Amino acid sequence: MIASIEQHVDWIADCIGTCAKEGFDRSEAAPQAELDWVEHVNQVADSTLYPLANSWYMGANIPGKPRVLHALCRRLRPLQAAVRRHRR
Repeated sequence: MIASIEQHVDWIADCIGTCAKEGFDRSEAAPQAELDWVEHVNQVADSTLYPLANSWYMGANIPGKPRVLHALCRRLRPLQAAVRRHRR
């Protein structure tokens, strides 16, 4: 998580700036974009050992919580490229 905080802060600042410039007061992901992202994160997770671990990364620390990866395990450059592709 520490390695990606800079990307997160940059994206949020850019999003707030764009909303302010364009006169928007909120930003939401399109429902299909959300589904596509979750599918992508699950595909990446399935190529790792995370789904086999009893870890908070998979939500194992909260009884009854669905076991899905809650963080993308990937290098930052591909993540940044994916975020840029989905901007409007």
